[in-house]
Amino acid sequence: MRAVAALTIGLALALAACAGEISDDDSVGTGSGSDTGPVVGGGGGGGSATARDYYNANVYPILKTSCGASSCHSATTPGVNAPGYVNMTTPAQDNMAAWATITGMTNVVGTYTATAPLVSIPTTTAHYATFTADQVTTITSWLALESLWRSDAGGSGSTGVDYMAQWSGCMQYTDFMTANVATAYAQQVNTNEGYCKQCHVNGQAQSYFVATPDAQNMFTTLTTYREYLSTFFTIDTTTNTVVVNMVPFKLAAVGGTNGEHPNQWNPTTNKGMTALTKFATLTTEHLNGTTAPACGTPTLSD
Repeated sequence: MRAVAALTIGLALALAACAGEISDDDSVGTGSGSDTGPVVGGGGGGGSATARDYYNANVYPILKTSCGASSCHSATTPGVNAPGYVNMTTPAQDNMAAWATITGMTNVVGTYTATAPLVSIPTTTAHYATFTADQVTTITSWLALESLWRSDAGGSGSTGVDYMAQWSGCMQYTDFMTANVATAYAQQVNTNEGYCKQCHVNGQAQSYFVATPDAQNMFTTLTTYREYLSTFFTIDTTTNTVVVNMVPFKLAAVGGTNGEHPNQWNPTTNKGMTALTKFATLTTEHLNGTTAPACGTPTLSD
């Protein structure tokens, strides 16, 4: 995980034994449909990094758990006539490897539609592993992001407009402070093991979630690193808009993908989510040109 040098590390060292995280696989969490918050942005598309982050965040944990066993779909030891599309190198170790493996297999992803073999085989035929309805939604949302990027790019491998980057240029520190995002997430979202800052003050615990009362550092992190920004916002492929992201928070509230994250807290109505939604609304006003200043140059470094 990329270190966020600007953030203090004292509390991180003191709390190195934290067992929980917002996800267990460098996950940044993105979503669509009922798992996203209010539609707050505009535009569509998104670069390959957005689609890759989506896969790394939500799809890879599903596939590794459900499909990646030895003698099934492990890229290292696939079963007979079973394509090895689950790379055992996790996104935490290499954020390109697993994504590159599966996107290179047309017999798995097809043309990135909802009927891709990855989805259709486990849901329409007798198959050892099956997907829940929520998992199908997550996977097809990723496929839609991949398709959107490729259609925008005209097959050239690059997209005309990167809307997550554009969103970063619309975010204003004064709005971030007005919405009280940093304090709300760090000190006002309480789990059965304490506040978020206990384990995420430095963006640690193998996730791209940061919760620190240092508003300037948190804002700089979100507007600089795509992975961190994608924990809080994503692209809804059904409307081609930037939306508040609730997926990783919902997952964390029930223990995370590894079952070890603190629970017994409401992921959708807590003060952090309320503050984030307010900040998103303020950012949208800049994007739509209804509030000055206009959006500036994107600030993402990747």
